[in-house]
Amino acid sequence: MCGQFYIMLHGKKQTIYPNDPYKIMIYDQNQFTYQKANWGFKINKRSIINARSETLLTKPTFIELKHCLIMANGYYEWDAAKMKTDIHLKDHSYLYMAGLYRYQKDRYEYTIVTTKANASVDQIHDRMPLILTKEEAECWVREQETEQLLNVIPPSLQYEQEMSQIHLDV
Repeated sequence: MCGQFYIMLHGKKQTIYPNDPYKIMIYDQNQFTYQKANWGFKINKRSIINARSETLLTKPTFIELKHCLIMANGYYEWDAAKMKTDIHLKDHSYLYMAGLYRYQKDRYEYTIVTTKANASVDQIHDRMPLILTKEEAECWVREQETEQLLNVIPPSLQYEQEMSQIHLDV
């Protein structure tokens, strides 16, 4: 679930992959700042890129982590036919994806919080990032109302298959 996301820079998509560095938004010393962090926690040589909202408050791996936001214009998912699908808001504005981060071995690392897919994307995949409104995102980063935010139903999203992935038999 959510193995790639992208940001629009100068009219082009810049895809972010697991282990790539990316600037996440954190709340530190009473102010919002951006921090360069790598996507994925290294645990036993394995990279944990997603954290399920349903078990976030009980799994020892995630209990002590701090909240962050990952801002993106969209993310990719693969459907049952293995077609790469671009999922985004109708106007392609920012998605505020809930995340968790830590400082480990001289670097910041983060993971994206996932939830059950809403009706707009459940035919593509059964999971999706926990996407928050701007107001909810501010509460998330400040670590307020965590339990309620973990149960938010993300907004309706649009999707389209990536044309470069479509192969036609001629």
